[in-house]
Amino acid sequence: EIEPRAPRRSEGRDGTRRDIGSIARRPSAPMPLLPSALFSSLPDAMLAPWRKLREMARDLVAAALRSRGPIPEHVAIVMDGNRRFAASRSLPTGVGHSAGADKLVDVMRWCHLLGVRVLSVYAFSSENFARPRDELDALFSLAETRFDDLATHPAVTERRVRVRVLGDLASLPKGVRDAAERVTAATAAHDGPRLDVYFAYTGRGDVVGAVNAASDAAAAAAAARRRGG
Repeated sequence: EIEPRAPRRSEGRDGTRRDIGSIARRPSAPMPLLPSALFSSLPDAMLAPWRKLREMARDLVAAALRSRGPIPEHVAIVMDGNRRFAASRSLPTGVGHSAGADKLVDVMRWCHLLGVRVLSVYAFSSENFARPRDELDALFSLAETRFDDLATHPAVTERRVRVRVLGDLASLPKGVRDAAERVTAATAAHDGPRLDVYFAYTGRGDVVGAVNAASDAAAAAAAARRRGG
C-alpha cells in the first residue's frame, strides 16, 4: 500500500525550484503462499521457460559454491517452522507442512548439484505425537503420500538416490509404515546419494544409531585387514 506525502521542494542546477512528490511505503503483510494447484493447472508450455531459467541459475550458483572450497559429505537438517510459516501467511497449518515437504525436494536437488553424498532430514520427532489429533492425521496422510511420491520422483530416480526411513516406525500408523517400506524397498539397489528421513525419532535413537554405525565401520575395517593380511 502506498501512502502519499506532502510534496517537498528541490532546487535544480539552473536555480529554478520545483515540487517533487515523495512517497512512503507502509510495511505490508507477508505475501500469501500461492497454492501449488494454481501452477499445476497451467500448461507446460507456459511453465517450461521459467523452469529452464531456474535450472540454469541453480547450476551457475552451485558451480560457484563448489569452486569456493570443500563441500561436506553429509548434511543434516531439522525440518522446523512449517506451522510458523503458515501462521505468518494466515494459512492452514497443513499448507505449511505441505510447503515444507515441497522444499525438501529442492534441498535434495541442491545437495546433488553440490556433491553432498548424504542428506539426513529430521522430519517428525517423538515429541510431535503430542500435537492435536487433526494435525497428526494430516501429517501422517502427507507423509504417506510423499513417501510414495519419492519412490518415482525424478530427483530420486535420475540420481539413483537410496531413500531410508528411520526411527521408531512401529509407533506410526500402518499406512505410513507401509509407504516407508515401499520407498525403502524401491530404492534399496540405488547406488547414488542417500536420503535418510528420520520419522518418530528420538535423541536416544540417534545415539544408538551412531554407536551401531561406528561398530559396523570398525567391523568392516577389521575384516578388510584380515583379508589383506
